[in-house]
Amino acid sequence: MAIGNLANKVSSEDVEKVKDKRNPPEFEEGFGPSSGEGDGFEELFDEIDLDDFSLPSNGEKVTASSIFGADKGGASSFGQPSALNQFGQPSTFGQPNAFGQPNAFGQPNAFGQPNAFGQQINQQVQKVQPKPDTFDKVFDASVNSLSAIGRILASAYKSTKTRTADDWGIYGKNIIITSVIMIVASILISILGVASNVKALKFGGIPLQLILSALLLFGTGAICMAAAAFRIVTKASGNDKVEIPSNNTSISNDIKIEIEDEEDNLEGILGEMFGDNEDDIDYNAEEDNQEDEDKTLENEQINIGDYEEKLKTVGENVPRLSRELLYNTFKPFLPLNTPGFAVRRELDIDSQEFATIETICLKALAAASKQNIEDIDSRLESVVDTYFCYELRMKRVKGLTKLEDIAREITAYFRESSDDTSVSSEVDLEGDFYKIMVTKGINAIVTLGDILQLDYAEKFFKDINNALPIVAGVTEGGKPLLVDAKYYNTILVAGKPRSGKSWFIISTIMPMMMYNTPEDVVFLIIDPKESTLFKTIALMPHVCSIHNGKDILQLLRDVIDGEGARRKKLLASQKCDDIWSLRKRKGIMLPVLYVVIDEIMTIISNMGDNSKELFELMKIIISQLPSTGIRLMFVPHRAQGVVDKTIRTLLDFTAAVRAEPEVVKETLDIKKWDRPLLNPGDTAVKLQGLGREQFVKGLALTTSDDDNNELIINIARAFYKMGVEIPSDMKALRSGYNRNEEEIQKELALDNNAQRVQYNFDIDDVDEINNWGDME
Repeated sequence: MAIGNLANKVSSEDVEKVKDKRNPPEFEEGFGPSSGEGDGFEELFDEIDLDDFSLPSNGEKVTASSIFGADKGGASSFGQPSALNQFGQPSTFGQPNAFGQPNAFGQPNAFGQPNAFGQQINQQVQKVQPKPDTFDKVFDASVNSLSAIGRILASAYKSTKTRTADDWGIYGKNIIITSVIMIVASILISILGVASNVKALKFGGIPLQLILSALLLFGTGAICMAAAAFRIVTKASGNDKVEIPSNNTSISNDIKIEIEDEEDNLEGILGEMFGDNEDDIDYNAEEDNQEDEDKTLENEQINIGDYEEKLKTVGENVPRLSRELLYNTFKPFLPLNTPGFAVRRELDIDSQEFATIETICLKALAAASKQNIEDIDSRLESVVDTYFCYELRMKRVKGLTKLEDIAREITAYFRESSDDTSVSSEVDLEGDFYKIMVTKGINAIVTLGDILQLDYAEKFFKDINNALPIVAGVTEGGKPLLVDAKYYNTILVAGKPRSGKSWFIISTIMPMMMYNTPEDVVFLIIDPKESTLFKTIALMPHVCSIHNGKDILQLLRDVIDGEGARRKKLLASQKCDDIWSLRKRKGIMLPVLYVVIDEIMTIISNMGDNSKELFELMKIIISQLPSTGIRLMFVPHRAQGVVDKTIRTLLDFTAAVRAEPEVVKETLDIKKWDRPLLNPGDTAVKLQGLGREQFVKGLALTTSDDDNNELIINIARAFYKMGVEIPSDMKALRSGYNRNEEEIQKELALDNNAQRVQYNFDIDDVDEINNWGDME
């Protein structure tokens, strides 16, 4: 299984709560208070000079009379008999009324009492305080209405700032749905009007008005959705941070990867708007078929079966096999399978996907701390979407340090169902943040060809300072672990049958061979299964012998007492501590010798009581011979019973492939490991100098054993065509050397003269060794 549709994991209400929490609205529901400070519509009047209206400065209420009437003496300007009214008569203000009586102002009221102010009005001295009339009330209501409308408009405008393209798209969709409903309703009403013979309900009445309104709504919705789609496309092309591995030979494919990712993203968002996700391209979908054409891009790299044409481009009898020449020769031989494995896409903080993931994380933190989501003081800082996982960075919650609980809750939200064990989460503390990694459960094979598309990987392999460049695996973040095997004297790879451990060994051995000559590294292989794959590897000029393990005790004795003793004598005579010093100071290319033992548990079970001597011989190689360049690479089902705890501390490269947690802990000599290794190639590795143990995806050459065999055969042919240089003084290995060059070249369909001997001398002649060591 894998991560499903995240939108189904949390409710839309919770997502909206989280959005509002990150971008709080300007006002609560109801558009906020009717008065207050802020960015309301009334700011449009800020530049108006209120002095122009002679407003009172003593804090009195603003009325129509105060604006248009009161002078400094208190008498209303409307109370002067100056202006003629519309009938050409003096204004009635201040004149006898229609009944020929004095104006009410300044006279006793109807009850013979002083006026409402309790005094006779002295127009010369006393200020008039006019009563609000109807005009005042209308004016006040108008000002308040304008202010309220201004706040509504301001709130509506500000709400647009917090809405994303997804929100506008959904809004447009809802408008379109509403318009369709209105059209259907108008049809039903018109039918009812015809049946009832009510004119208003016939088509020319209410139904026609509904249809016209619906068409306007439909157009508005279409505009919203078009604008949302345009915004999504422009943001995807301009703002999303996508790191695409670039290479001069595959730049067009890299662009294609980026375009396809963005098209998938756009299609998914638009599909979500319409509620139809069945046909969406699922970026997180598990890849059940590793030969799926959608996963493999066409490029200049050779496909399986095209080796014959590629071999024609390989030079014959090349004078010197340099690292760069070997790299450039064999890179085109390596097929691609998952070229987008290293793509990293940082989600836009305003996107719906980001909001959904943030909601999931906040709900997980709330569940882990037994609080409500509203009470969690945290936020999601960033989300990086990679091929195999999500990398999240979340603000820490004070007091919440139970990382296992957080990881468990996050996993529960992300996995497709309770039976899904392919999705897992890891939570670490990093300063003020939780560093969270959520695996998607995608099982895809990453090949060496995929990795060599990365510029920094190419630079690493071409660098001659990296004596034995290999890839120890690929992290879920899409980063290959590029290491120099020069610094790892013993390699232990544990795993049950059919776990992928043989592929792990082959993908470790082959880069050493491809980018070095037999002067640099050679292999003695012991394979009790007598597999076709190891027999094919034995065709490489770097393999001095291959055995089925029945004579393993004698083989190891010959390695220790023969080749080991010879090398010790050589180092002592040249006053060098190890073979690297011998190369640097004396220029003697003494190759590293790996003794590879596959399926060692099968060998032990066949040996019975003699297994104790086997363990002792292995200990000698591990502890005493690394300085001579003799190393051990072995593959048990588990470390316990093969390597005791004392020797285990000397292992500097350990890996457990698709193993149970207990096997991982004993193999890597660690106390804790909770991550399940479910798929072939899933590996826990611990490498000296690279920090703590970690999970990686195992590397592969191709996607099948048959393709591996064909690739290796053609790489061997290319080596012999170039005129490979091989050591010939392998007699000290005694039974450890059984290479039959004539049969190998016959099987490779090559001429017998394809190899060049590096050097030839009697290994028992110490004087000859010393003279050889002094050669420049």
